[in-house]
Amino acid sequence: QPLMTIGTRGFRSDTGVAPDDLSGTAHKSVVRGGEPFNMPAGIALNPAGEIFIADGYANARVHKFSPEGRHLLSWGQPGTGNGQFMLPHGVWIDRRGRVLVADRKFRRFLLYVFLANFMLDGPMFLFPIFVKSVSPEQTLGTLKWLWLIMLIPEIIIIALSGNIRRRIGVRLLMFAGLAAGGLKWLACGFFGDVPVVLHASMLLHSVYVAGALVAMPLCVNYLVPVQLRSTGQGLATMISASLGGGICSNLAAGWLIDHVGPAAPQIYGGIGAMLLLLVAPFLVPKVTPRQAD
Repeated sequence: QPLMTIGTRGFRSDTGVAPDDLSGTAHKSVVRGGEPFNMPAGIALNPAGEIFIADGYANARVHKFSPEGRHLLSWGQPGTGNGQFMLPHGVWIDRRGRVLVADRKFRRFLLYVFLANFMLDGPMFLFPIFVKSVSPEQTLGTLKWLWLIMLIPEIIIIALSGNIRRRIGVRLLMFAGLAAGGLKWLACGFFGDVPVVLHASMLLHSVYVAGALVAMPLCVNYLVPVQLRSTGQGLATMISASLGGGICSNLAAGWLIDHVGPAAPQIYGGIGAMLLLLVAPFLVPKVTPRQAD
């Protein structure tokens, strides 16, 4: 026999989600927080026996109940600001009695930044090996000009990135950076032996840097509460630059060079980046213009 029943079977609170929408993407239709419940998920109890339930798949709230099951309060609205949730899924009580709520959208964003760096960073770190394969007699001279072509536009783009971000938004700037990085490596991998193509493709590097070094940290700021922004930045950097780009991407690029050829990291990295671009809108949450500004 059940010890307690909280809520009414079949009842769905009014959050803007269609009553017949039971999909895993119902949270995208939430326009307001509602009363208990609308597809709840995680549950936790504190030492006093009070019950906390994350109501996230078609709501954007956390509900608190007394040990007897009486509704005490609810908090949360859809969004990425303080006191707002995108998909509150898990809830825990730590040793200090604090209520910790897991918002699943940030996990998808971390997957995106890992994959983006995995596809694009390794070919850059091992770029001198590729250049030597296409310009064996003038490797250092070619590298010198390629780095200059990358660096000068990069400084300009970063200086203008604030205006660009306000015009197109952080999310689109991230996608533009991913597309630019993928196209750069595809051009190098397939046509790197053509000097004009090789040098011209480096102009795309500045757009990639703006998307990776400017837009990505800003997106973290919009997805993580103010009190956790430093932690969020550290976690995103560790997963993207250190794990995805620094370790996994270099390991994969080295293996490809040894077993396929010097241009393999560029070709496979470029293809992977373009495929990632197709699913990126499903991994990176939308940021409203108000929050992006």
